[in-house]
This record gives sequence, C-alpha cells and structure tokens, in this order.
Amino acid sequence: MSIEAMKLALEALERYCTPYADGTHPADEAIVSLRQAIEQAEKQEPVALQMDVIVVNLVREGINKHRARELAEHFIKHTAPQPQREWVEVECPLCGEMAVAHTHPNLKKREWVGLTDGLKVILIKNAPNWTVIQLIEETELLLKDQNT
Repeated sequence: MSIEAMKLALEALERYCTPYADGTHPADEAIVSLRQAIEQAEKQEPVALQMDVIVVNLVREGINKHRARELAEHFIKHTAPQPQREWVEVECPLCGEMAVAHTHPNLKKREWVGLTDGLKVILIKNAPNWTVIQLIEETELLLKDQNT
C-alpha cells in the first residue's frame, strides 16, 4: 500500500468513525497501526526507485536491460541495512563483575600466538611423510594448542 493510500485510510478512520462515549475510538488499533506504517514508509527510500536508478545507469553503461535488472535486484538484496549488533554483558570468571566483554580488562581478547620456530621445524621435517590434508590438520592442532 502506498503512503498516500495509508494517509487517506487514516483520515477516513479518524473523520468518519464516531468515538464512543468514553472517548475511545472503535478503530484505535487500526489508527495506531496506520500511523506507524506511514512513519516507517516515509523513513525508507522506495526500493522500486532505487531499482530503476540502478537499471538505468547499468543500461547506459552498455549492459543488457535484463541482466541490469538481475544485477540491480542482487545489489538491493545484498546491500540492505544489517541489524545493529547488541552488546551482551558477561560475567568475568576472575572477579564476578558483569561487563560487556570488550570493555572489561580481564575479558579482552588475548594476543594471537603463532607457531614457534621449533614447531615449524617439526612440521617441515614431517611434511614429506604427510598428505596436504594431514599437514593442514597438524598445523591446526598445533595452533589450537598454542592459543588455548
């Protein structure tokens, strides 16, 4: 439903529905829903307009109009705003304090530890006997041991 149609429906509900004696309106729920829908719709740029602008620009660049429409749909689908991340408080195992993980000194991320020269030598010595998969798995195990 377009914004104009929602505004007309809202006006009709407010104008032609007679309020009850206690001051409430028989269409209160519908009126509130329409106002919220209008507010949300006015905040958003119409997707159809975005789509047309993208298609026109791609066609100007020499892309087939059918391919341009496919690309525009893909672009709009994959560039929609992502929901904001909510920070969750966690309890510090050392002090018991509740805090957002990245703000508490005991909960900050640890420094990444790579392979030592000794472990690299062990991997290189055994590499001829292993398949590529075995080498990858052994490297993963060593890195997990170093970083836990």
